[in-house]
Amino acid sequence: MDPNYNPVEVLITHNSNQFSFGSAEVFYNLKNTADVEARYDYDFNYAKTSKFELDADYLQIDNLKLNLYYNYRDPRINYNSIFSVFNYGNTQEIEIGGDYSINKE
Repeated sequence: MDPNYNPVEVLITHNSNQFSFGSAEVFYNLKNTADVEARYDYDFNYAKTSKFELDADYLQIDNLKLNLYYNYRDPRINYNSIFSVFNYGNTQEIEIGGDYSINKE
């Protein structure tokens, strides 16, 4: 239904319900200082971003590693699926953490 609660007609065909994605990954290491890893997924059927992920570690402090993580994700719904007519939202996650090493190896 639309915002005024009127029915909306949606044509769903059954001949093309496969996933079609493109992905790219990048990793960068600055020796003994930082690691950064990123991933991007693009959904060609819906022509939009499906997933973006970023993971970064800071290693400059002795025995301590600081971490930052970000994740954006759109639900994976088959193209022309009955479920694509429902309202659904994306998710975003942010994490910040640290690891402390008691024994240095």
